Amino acid sequence: MKTRQILTALALLTPLAAIACGPWLPVPYVVRNDSVFFSAPQVGFLQELEQVLPVEPTFTAVLVEDQSPNATEALLVTLRNEDIPENERTQILNAYQRYRQLLNDAKTYHDTSPYRSYRAAQQTQEMVIARLRNEHPPTSLPAEFQRYLAGAREYYLGNIDQARQHWQAVLDLPQAKRQHQSVRAAFMLAKTSPDKASIAAFQHVRDLAKQGFDDPDGLAAASYGREAQIALRQENFQRAIKLYLLQWRTGYWNAGLSLQRTAGYTWQIESAERFAQLLKDEQVRAVLTAHLLTSYDTSETKDRRERFLTALPSPKEITVNEAGRFALLEYQQNNISATRHWLAYATPDDALALWVRSKMLLRDGHIDEGRTLLVELLRQSNQETPDWDRLDTRHAWGELGLLYLRKQNYSQAANSFANAQSWLDLAYVMERVMTTEELLEWSLFAPGIPVEQNFWISDPRQLIARRLMREARFKDALAYFSGELRSQADAYIAAMQTASDDQQPPQTRAKHYWIAARIIRDYGMELLGTELDPDFAWSDGLHTWPHSISERRDQRDMKGYAVNVPSYEEIDRVDRSAARPNQRFHYRYRAAQLAELAAGLLPNNDENAARIYCIAGSWIKNRDPYAADRFYKQLVVRCPETPLGQIAAKRHWFPDQADIPGEPFES
Repeated sequence: MKTRQILTALALLTPLAAIACGPWLPVPYVVRNDSVFFSAPQVGFLQELEQVLPVEPTFTAVLVEDQSPNATEALLVTLRNEDIPENERTQILNAYQRYRQLLNDAKTYHDTSPYRSYRAAQQTQEMVIARLRNEHPPTSLPAEFQRYLAGAREYYLGNIDQARQHWQAVLDLPQAKRQHQSVRAAFMLAKTSPDKASIAAFQHVRDLAKQGFDDPDGLAAASYGREAQIALRQENFQRAIKLYLLQWRTGYWNAGLSLQRTAGYTWQIESAERFAQLLKDEQVRAVLTAHLLTSYDTSETKDRRERFLTALPSPKEITVNEAGRFALLEYQQNNISATRHWLAYATPDDALALWVRSKMLLRDGHIDEGRTLLVELLRQSNQETPDWDRLDTRHAWGELGLLYLRKQNYSQAANSFANAQSWLDLAYVMERVMTTEELLEWSLFAPGIPVEQNFWISDPRQLIARRLMREARFKDALAYFSGELRSQADAYIAAMQTASDDQQPPQTRAKHYWIAARIIRDYGMELLGTELDPDFAWSDGLHTWPHSISERRDQRDMKGYAVNVPSYEEIDRVDRSAARPNQRFHYRYRAAQLAELAAGLLPNNDENAARIYCIAGSWIKNRDPYAADRFYKQLVVRCPETPLGQIAAKRHWFPDQADIPGEPFES
């Protein structure tokens, strides 16, 4: 099943793989050099926006998926208030729904770009437009509904002036007669107005919503974005940013993308004086800072950071809440003295500042102090204060895991890697560094890992079960298996118990050794496979990566590994926990060894023994012909009178699979 998931993921990554010559694979922290401690913390643009959003919004966005499918509710309320008889109400509602459907069809084609249309769609569009020309809104509708629909009809027919007249007629009605369509009419008037006039018109939309007129489509919230577009065209970046922030606050997620684009446009300002004036606004500063913090580290970004930091207003005009951001900006520029300057201004609970401080300590060689500060950072992050939502603290947990490894505190290292959701690092500690007793004790209090939310995370219980099976602690292992694997493990253990019983007849013991061998060959990855090398069960054996063990060992002799370097104790633990034999797909060798024990209990020239030597040898002959040669020689020496032994003697190698008549011990 996991193999299918991996293949599906690789298929989804095909466009990227075409560029990068392969799929993206996670890089464990344990093989990274010391730059993992010194690289700047990463933040998200939208998460940073949460720190600068205006106060609670007056309006709420209505996304497409949240819109009510019942468009007749407001009309039904109006008809009831006017004491329209029920049968007449039904007729009016049906006519209204039919006409709205016609307008919706016209809207679909109106909003579709010509180059996306094809001939059949164009013909259908012409039919819809023809119907729209011949049909007018039902005259039985209340005035506000009839006038709004008349305006929509003219709009989709391309008659903008006539459409605006109908929508203005809606607003000319007495207030009591236009409760439901005023905001829609005002929004369409604003949308179809020239830029200069539309600014006041969009503000009028919000005024109507504040006065209590119905706004089921969230048009008041959407008007912020429309007005921001005008400000952007006028290069009024300050106004555009403030409006997009307001729109984002109402719940329109795409306003965050608009803010990113707007921030990008501000760098085109050539006047240094104008740019400096823009930075005097705290919200503008915050958006541009977030844009810089989350931009790729190119030469252009470096130039922008330098320009931004140079143009900042005097410290008196900057709030202490911004100090952490500026410290990170300076840190990204490798301006260490300026970084220390901003850190001195930052508050003790500033998340960014605390993380940068820990990196500065590690950079200066104060390992214990840096680790202590990381612990404090992550302790505060668990308190769910808003300031910490902006950070992806998984990287901090990964760094802390490395520091605990250095301190030989392996259970805390495992906890840290679990919180970092770095499965390959956690697997390294669980499988190769911890002793079995330490692992079992840790598993009792291990932090939860969201396996279903992260493709690269496996089930820790399966890893524990497989390690116990490799160490022949079968009873303990069963507690960690479930489902089919539990059944296969039970069957393997039962077969081994019978096979190991010297009171049983040799034929019986041989048969059960073969049963155990067959189970290990067919389910070896799931029952015995190592999560990392040599078997790489984390990918079902598809990838022979990462080489965490060998790369980790080599770090002691490589440059760039002064902090992230394994202790001699860690290396010794890794050596003692290696799979036996330490070969790729090591369980196939185990299965072959069990098969050899089965054949050894059978007499010479036994047909079952010949089949066992052929099949078991085929398990390893392609990857390791030298190891398989042992089975070939036993086949021709012990079973020369069997058909399989004679074929092998003639070929000087194993018979083909087609030559084997069936499984051993089959009648």
